[in-house]
Amino acid sequence: MATVDGKKVSFNGYTTVTKDTSLNQLFIYGTTSFGNMRLYFNSDSSFKTGNYYDVLGHYSTNFEYDFIDSSSYVSYYSKRYDTSSNKFTATILSINDAGLSGIFSGDIYMNNQKKTITDGSFNVKF
Repeated sequence: MATVDGKKVSFNGYTTVTKDTSLNQLFIYGTTSFGNMRLYFNSDSSFKTGNYYDVLGHYSTNFEYDFIDSSSYVSYYSKRYDTSSNKFTATILSINDAGLSGIFSGDIYMNNQKKTITDGSFNVKF
């Protein structure tokens, strides 16, 4: 579930998470009425609860994401070196052997077109 530019969107039943222990990565993929969402968490060691954010704009060492608009197939990312106060952030609230849950929000961009995501959440099983 999330709100995109003030409009509620929900996950359409297809949400999955993949844990790659050799690369220390978690990939969350889901489809919504807005489009496809992908969250990539990277870690040098083990994954922990806490905030993850895209430091450099799409190519971060600890977190990446994209949203693909289903009507235009355009990918939205963070703005490179975004200095705004509403940077896209994901927070892992709970993680265990069964799965993980968390929240996400912030601004995403395609060129200069901005979309604001609020109230995003995920709860996925491994």
